[in-house]
Amino acid sequence: MTKARIAIMVMLGVVVVAIGAAYLYNANLHRVHEENLAKAERFNQEFSQYLSLGAPWSAVDEYLRSHSVLDVLPQSRGDKTEYWITLTRERSVVFGCGEGSVGLVMLFGSDRRLEGVRVSSWSMDCL
Repeated sequence: MTKARIAIMVMLGVVVVAIGAAYLYNANLHRVHEENLAKAERFNQEFSQYLSLGAPWSAVDEYLRSHSVLDVLPQSRGDKTEYWITLTRERSVVFGCGEGSVGLVMLFGSDRRLEGVRVSSWSMDCL
């Protein structure tokens, strides 16, 4: 066997190992992401047992302060406000993004009463 053939075989082996490692890394990211979404869903179910649509922001804020939330980011949407409630952080499953967040997005009307809640994930540091 020539040196050129050996070099090609070694390079092919390296490529196959790199692809396999990337696949396993990506699969792990997605598994962790799904687990975090499930945790956020459980938090949402527990939240719904105590507060329902129409609850004032003050009651929701009190509930969030008494639980393990990492961050509350208000986002103005005209006369409504969304609050992005970060429950956990993770490596983003989106290529080109660094850290991702998983949590709840809560929508409040102009009267500062809860109009909707959904589980979501987001990244703020994408390229």
